[in-house]
Amino acid sequence: MPADSLNTRNSTPQPPQPLQPPQRRRSGESVVDDDTPWQLKGKFAAFCSHYKKECAMEARHCQFDLEQMLGAPCFLDSDDLTDLRKLLQHVAHSDVLLLFQSANVLTRPFCLLELNAAIAAKVPIVAINVRGGNEYSFDDSMHFLRYLDVELEQRNPDAGKLLTKHGVDITHLAYTLSMVVPSLISIDFNPSGSRNALRASLLDIIKAMRTAEPFLFDAADQTKEEWLTVRGDPRAPGRPRTALHEHGKSESGGSTLALVPPEVPMLPVTPTPNPDPNPNPNPNPN
Repeated sequence: MPADSLNTRNSTPQPPQPLQPPQRRRSGESVVDDDTPWQLKGKFAAFCSHYKKECAMEARHCQFDLEQMLGAPCFLDSDDLTDLRKLLQHVAHSDVLLLFQSANVLTRPFCLLELNAAIAAKVPIVAINVRGGNEYSFDDSMHFLRYLDVELEQRNPDAGKLLTKHGVDITHLAYTLSMVVPSLISIDFNPSGSRNALRASLLDIIKAMRTAEPFLFDAADQTKEEWLTVRGDPRAPGRPRTALHEHGKSESGGSTLALVPPEVPMLPVTPTPNPDPNPNPNPNPN
């Protein structure tokens, strides 16, 4: 081969090699950036279910960033609340439902209906634990779901009416959600975190979305009959109750499902006068 041809071949510029995504180590495990475009199976990559009063900003932030990172549409339930039937169809046509866990999300009828629709359509559910002023309590939520048919009457009476109107058996929903929600892997999302922390949380959410599977009731810990037997009468006088205190704070200091919305100010407490530090046992010695 002529030397000039060899030199020409050796001098031909090679195409640049693609950059490998950086790896970071966080909380003792490797986290890999994953911006691979989402392969849509339905109409939306994710349906974002949230309680607007408690975490509207966080849900909107996640929706926007996930759409940018996945290259696929994500539906936020507050975008179309005029037609409930259409809203539930969007759930069924989503690849994953994202449940934004805040203090009172499980008392909201639309959120309960969205969860019920996802389970019925075998849509995987990923939970996002929103940190901040309206934090979700896992223990209290388990109690609330176990006695949903009674607790919902007390905490949001109109919610039960709406569920019944749409053909939902609340006792059956209590069993369904008691099996599904506590089994969800919950990913922390702190809107006050650094940019790197927020991106790490979004990457964790995407990873969970890619691996999430529908809940299979064949693998449930209890059948409905067993669950009803263990639960007992939800209206029994001796049934354990979750103690509710000001602004949804329980005796243990953790947040719980609140009867009073957090934005309602509490009435001031009238101070009790201090007793006289040196009382006179004989006010009239004469």
